[in-house]
Amino acid sequence: MTKEQNKARLTAAAADLIRRRGLHATSVRELAKHAGAPLGSVYHYYPDGKQQFVSEAIALAGCKIAQQLETCLADGPQAGFRAYFAHWRQLLTETDYSAGCPLAAISLDANARHDVPAAMLQTAEVFSRLQAQIADSLQVHGAQLEPAQALAMAIISTIEGAILVCRAQRQLTALDAAEEMVMRLLQSVLPSAPL
Repeated sequence: MTKEQNKARLTAAAADLIRRRGLHATSVRELAKHAGAPLGSVYHYYPDGKQQFVSEAIALAGCKIAQQLETCLADGPQAGFRAYFAHWRQLLTETDYSAGCPLAAISLDANARHDVPAAMLQTAEVFSRLQAQIADSLQVHGAQLEPAQALAMAIISTIEGAILVCRAQRQLTALDAAEEMVMRLLQSVLPSAPL
């Protein structure tokens, strides 16, 4: 395995650890255990420690979510969000509701601003980019600018909230309700959008 592949594997493990256990419970030592890597290799790839691997995990998570959305939205918003909700159903059930969104895990951590000061700002920037990506897709399919931007943020908020509720309840009911609400919202701003 190349150095780049080793670092990419550690960064993916960091994002996974954050989404499962939260930011506060994520440390260099815990990352080494979670990744099955020697402690020294974590310090080798992340000489600045937790600040550095958290930053790279956020960037990776944002990139993966953006790619997933791009793939899903290629078929249009309605089909795209049906596919995106299906992705989350599969992820939640496959992980026995233990894995959520790493961006939400950081946002929910009351100590994030002190523990990893740049993490909250970086997470907010990722959410803004995702909002713009969704709004752009909605506009391509006929939505006006302001409703598209507002709906994009509502969709992100609805999905993130539903994931949290699903994890707490250990069932998919909230995600099912969120999907139907998103479909209704899409119908309200897109011309000729079917439920």
